[in-house]
Amino acid sequence: MYKKGDRFQYQSVVDRYRFRPDYPDEIYDQLRSFVDNDSIVLDIGCGPGKLSYHMAPHVKRIDGVDLSTAMIEAAKADQRDDTNIN
Repeated sequence: MYKKGDRFQYQSVVDRYRFRPDYPDEIYDQLRSFVDNDSIVLDIGCGPGKLSYHMAPHVKRIDGVDLSTAMIEAAKADQRDDTNIN
């Protein structure tokens, strides 16, 4: 039986996720209005970390979680120097 989110387990979907359009700048502006440099953020459904990487410079720490192991591995494989993302 197909469950919501199952497609994100497929490596082919993970590999193509980078072609998904980025969030508009207004989304990031709105989110930054709720945090400061001492904030700890939980990114639920973080996927490959697009949102986390944008927000990392503005917060103390980000913890990303996702049901898709393949998406988490894609986020970990990104070689950015954001030591405040878990």
